[in-house]
Amino acid sequence: MAHRALAVVAAFSLAALPAPPSPPDHGGGWTPGGAPVGATSSPETPRTDADSDIVTNDNRRPAGHLDHGVLTVRLEARDGIWYPEGAKGMGLQVAAWAEEGKPLQNPGPLIRVPAGTEIRATVRNALSGRMLTVRGLSDRRSAAPDTCRLAPGEVREVRFMAPA
Repeated sequence: MAHRALAVVAAFSLAALPAPPSPPDHGGGWTPGGAPVGATSSPETPRTDADSDIVTNDNRRPAGHLDHGVLTVRLEARDGIWYPEGAKGMGLQVAAWAEEGKPLQNPGPLIRVPAGTEIRATVRNALSGRMLTVRGLSDRRSAAPDTCRLAPGEVREVRFMAPA
């Protein structure tokens, strides 16, 4: 059986999502440690919401639930803190993806299915006060547009077949 991996990472990269507003700039665009304003250092900034920390996704476990040729996955975009250098490094507030009810991930959740599988993805914009543009959740051969825009709090279901 042929398998096709569709990496949500490509469609849902962190760079594609606008960053939340920066905190007030008090005399410069960089912190004393050389980081951009808006970055937080974990030793100096207590973590108050562990759910907002972004975990590393090693892409070994596919997202969603596959049953009788249909993958059902519930995705949401949320704000979180990403520690690119590890838990003791600098924390950056960014937008990221998660399966509903699970931790935010970088890269985002992986969609991996056999070719010809129907994919039913529910996408929720949980970003605070920002529009979300989602690209790539479609059959590339389809004439239908693969871009949708979601207002804050909006939920949309997208259905398509994984190409062979």
